Amino acid sequence: MSETITADHLNATHLGKKISILDNCEIVMSGKLKELRATQYSMPVYSNNIEAVPNGYGNITIAPKLNYETVTDIIMHLSNQINDDIKATVRGDTELVIEVNGK
Repeated sequence: MSETITADHLNATHLGKKISILDNCEIVMSGKLKELRATQYSMPVYSNNIEAVPNGYGNITIAPKLNYETVTDIIMHLSNQINDDIKATVRGDTELVIEVNGK
């Protein structure tokens, strides 16, 4: 049995469980969750949306809208290696599959 969550819902109860990182519903990487960095941070990202920004002199400037996305650092033990660890930085909305009870 498995559950699908997003990376911003990952917590300490998932340590030691097998997780798979998904991209467009395909597994990109999988392994046991060895470490979860408690530091989640927001990263500025420019979008394709534009916004009108007044410059204080009565003029309006058109600029790309600045959005922020949550990023989480995780360290996984690769399931197909013996002693290899890998650090993955994932967006907060990245889907993860968590194996429950080893199934």
